[in-house]
Amino acid sequence: MVAYLFIFVVFLYSFVAATPSKPTITSVHFNRATAVITWRPGYDGGYPQQLEIWYRLVTDNDYEWRRSTLLLASVTSYNIPNLQPEQSYFFSIRGINREGAGHFSDIVEARGVLPVINRSPDKAGNALSTPFLESVNIRPEELKMQLSLYG
Repeated sequence: MVAYLFIFVVFLYSFVAATPSKPTITSVHFNRATAVITWRPGYDGGYPQQLEIWYRLVTDNDYEWRRSTLLLASVTSYNIPNLQPEQSYFFSIRGINREGAGHFSDIVEARGVLPVINRSPDKAGNALSTPFLESVNIRPEELKMQLSLYG
């Protein structure tokens, strides 16, 4: 009887406890040199999970990824400051629980823009307009951008 119980517990454990499944990045927005990334976490694998964001310049080597601190599973948005304007970045996220690190999300590429200086006389008192770029894509040729000026 003990042997059957042990086999059942091992069988159940192998299907319930696992590393987290991959999250899904839902958007990346740039505002000057800060990227705001949002996502939907994947299944936690049966244990509390934390998430970490990995990012790098597209032109960097594969081993030059940077990562965020560990984030609570309840967090679904994160600001990454001090990025280089007008440069493309790769972003990915993974969950980590007591069973280990899960699979990375699909890699998303996004690109920021520089602020635009507007010295137009018809906008008195408004010397600087800053564009806001929203971009999310998987491949460079599919880059989706929405540009709107504040001012």
